[in-house]
Amino acid sequence: DHGYKPLLWKGCSPLSRRDLRERENLRPIRIQAGSLGERVPETNLFVSPQHRIHLRPNDAYRVCASNEVLIPAKDLIGIAGIERVSDLDPVTYYNIMFDDHEIIMANGCFSESFYIGPEAVRALSADARRELYMLFPELMTLTGLCHSPARPFLKGQKARALVQDTTKSGATLAA
Repeated sequence: DHGYKPLLWKGCSPLSRRDLRERENLRPIRIQAGSLGERVPETNLFVSPQHRIHLRPNDAYRVCASNEVLIPAKDLIGIAGIERVSDLDPVTYYNIMFDDHEIIMANGCFSESFYIGPEAVRALSADARRELYMLFPELMTLTGLCHSPARPFLKGQKARALVQDTTKSGATLAA
């Protein structure tokens, strides 16, 4: 989005087979190569269910006054090539944070950097949360370092309907 930026923080949240068995909502979403557009992503991309993907669905402007939106990966399930992973191999989710919420590229697919919000902070492992609070104590109240979203967030039924309409029309979702 804004060129190279200094990295403020990187964290990881490892999840065991047991974690994934007990909390299916934490299982990764697989976005197969080419499922969002030609060569987007370039190779299979695995993200957490809440991780937002940068897209340009048809009629986005009508819904949120922007042609570009960030939609959680879990709301893309149902598009050919996008599914929740069913195997229970352990996973580690990695987060990177900048001064601002940024659009970044992963495997040829635009997505978001770590967005500081209550849900995102709760989803971190206890160790990652402690590290984040140690480096940025103002986050304990979530009043400091709050970012403006890099693009409008769209989730739930609105996101799924917009995505479905776009794919039915034959248009690609990739930004």
